[in-house]
Amino acid sequence: MKLKALISTALMTFINLPKGFGNTVDTYGLSARGMSLGSTMTSEESGAYNAYYNPAALTDNQSTVIAVGLNTSDLHLRDLSGGSQTDVSGLSSSTYAASDAKNISGTTLGVNLPLTNHLNFGLAGYLPADSFGRVTGIAPNEYNYLRYGDRQQRPAVYTALAYRFDRLSIGLGAYYSLKAAGTLEMSLNNQSSAARFDLRMLPVIIPFGGLQYKTALAGGMLKIAAYYRGEQDTESTLSTNLRVNVGESVTLPLNIESSLVPFYDPETIKIGSSYQINRLALHVELEQQNWSKYRSPLIQLSGASIVSLTDRLTVDETVLQDTQNYRLAASYQTSMIGGMEARAGLEVHQSASDDTSRGIVDLDRQVIGLGAGWNWTSKLQNQERLLSLDLAYQLTLLSDKSISTDNGPIEAGGSVDTFIAGFRYAI
Repeated sequence: MKLKALISTALMTFINLPKGFGNTVDTYGLSARGMSLGSTMTSEESGAYNAYYNPAALTDNQSTVIAVGLNTSDLHLRDLSGGSQTDVSGLSSSTYAASDAKNISGTTLGVNLPLTNHLNFGLAGYLPADSFGRVTGIAPNEYNYLRYGDRQQRPAVYTALAYRFDRLSIGLGAYYSLKAAGTLEMSLNNQSSAARFDLRMLPVIIPFGGLQYKTALAGGMLKIAAYYRGEQDTESTLSTNLRVNVGESVTLPLNIESSLVPFYDPETIKIGSSYQINRLALHVELEQQNWSKYRSPLIQLSGASIVSLTDRLTVDETVLQDTQNYRLAASYQTSMIGGMEARAGLEVHQSASDDTSRGIVDLDRQVIGLGAGWNWTSKLQNQERLLSLDLAYQLTLLSDKSISTDNGPIEAGGSVDTFIAGFRYAI
């Protein structure tokens, strides 16, 4: 029985490995203009950052545009650690406190380069300031936010090409992210234990693309656009070799294949439209994210001896649901110094997790964006140059929710303050 309990405990340690965390860029946005307009950018020209928002809109620019930005998000989250307690395996309750999460800060970069009169190349990227990437194992006795916290930081790079056919533009691109893979070798007996671990972060390439159609209507310009990005295939294997020494001459090897999903980006579909007349522009967008395709990582065991030596192992699988997100925004070009453009946006996001989800907590949220942009033009060597400054503030309000846990109900919720400043230079 002691051997049986020992092996059961060891296996339970490996069963609940990292679950997915949402993309920082998808959660907060990438550019100052995009954040202030509530991310209603599928049908909107965003200059250097169109490689992320919609590659088809790259053709809206006939000049080279380069942009950089600095952003920071101040998290005010309620703790979920109150729902954690010592696991049946003996693992102590979680000490991670969401209220102590560090600010999320990073640098953004965007490039829009016309190659011909109809063909454009775009690049957009995000680089975290404090951590290049973090893989966090989540035990069955703790709860974490899906899209909020300081465990979701990772770099993101988008490259794309766009071609314009009169009023219709088509863009195709590739999104570069990360997944984890590695090996774990462990040996233990009643006197000592030893282990070696090798974890590698590998690149993942995800295709995406978009369409944009422009036409004059009632004295203004109407744009209709669509966007699609595939599911991020981040599942990888952790090859584990556990050797349990049960006597001086007997060694029982257990080979375990487990899955790692440190990050996850769902399949995303967006449809948007904008209408600009004179100085006023209105933007509307619908986004669907197919979180239901996500499956939490489960261990795969091999060897008949495992079945005979261990109890039946049960794991609560995380169940997520598809979400529909709604966005509405407006911008107005004033006659103030620098031709200031005032912007405001509103987002309403549905929760991706229901009451049966285990370990991952997601909440309904409302996002309010405000911002402004200033443009200055000058001539250098008979060429006009445009320098722009964009500032934005974004308030995210998470709906309060009571979550039933084995340790009693816990209250989830909070808010996030995001600030970003960016510069654009057009040649």
